[in-house]
Amino acid sequence: MSENKRFTAMVCESTASYTVPKTSFKRIEYKSQFKSAINDPPKNLFLLTSLTRLPEITSLIKSAVQTHRLRAILLRQDVDGRWIPQMLERASVHVLKNVLVFSDAIVPQRIMNAWSMGYAGNLIADATIVNENLLVVSCELERFEVAFDAIPGLKKLPVKKRHAFTISPEGSYIHWPEPDIHIDMDGIRYLTDPTWRQKCDIEKIAHEKTFGASIAAIRKNYSLRQSDIIGLSDRQIRRIEAGERPSLQTLQLLAKAHKMEVNDYLNEIAKQIKRG
Repeated sequence: MSENKRFTAMVCESTASYTVPKTSFKRIEYKSQFKSAINDPPKNLFLLTSLTRLPEITSLIKSAVQTHRLRAILLRQDVDGRWIPQMLERASVHVLKNVLVFSDAIVPQRIMNAWSMGYAGNLIADATIVNENLLVVSCELERFEVAFDAIPGLKKLPVKKRHAFTISPEGSYIHWPEPDIHIDMDGIRYLTDPTWRQKCDIEKIAHEKTFGASIAAIRKNYSLRQSDIIGLSDRQIRRIEAGERPSLQTLQLLAKAHKMEVNDYLNEIAKQIKRG
């Protein structure tokens, strides 16, 4: 296997069409390479099959698990959802962490593309609504559950409209069009993982302090005193330069004081941050 083929996808059914990324995936077919794969499972193996055909590859699953080479089992749902547990039981599949059942063909494509790009943990594979909660699966097959009340902007969304969302083709975000709300994996983690939330908050504080310090540096470069910013008090300027996030109106006043348009002023801040 060439160096750039870091993953292997075995397609175990001929009735469904799967698009496998050519850049970093090697595609192997069930009929011709099943026996050799059992004896020596490929590394980073993705198995794509249907629920009803799952028992046919039980021996390969066991071999891949024992050799720590199984990355994911992606199962097309071709039976009523009530029978999924029985289908898994028939195949003696208990490695549920690595298993994902899907009904939309874009889901396995999304997952393999994410692994190919190196963003499996940052992109969304699938999502659904159960009662008052949003359930999300990342392309790394991590499971998350978020209460709607915990999602800003969606708390008051009528129950009937909660299902009216789309997932972007590559899995970058979930979008509810009517309130025009987007949420990505970073947002999901922020709401469900206290450690992640603390890390993000620390980074935000550090960024805001850097942003404020850059505003102060630019003001001094233009030989302006804090009292020279018309429309803003000295106290407001001190708070902004200490890290308080300015509003658009405040940025317009700051830009005007420096004889700049807002976009030019923001570009100047960005340059100052890079220099700093």
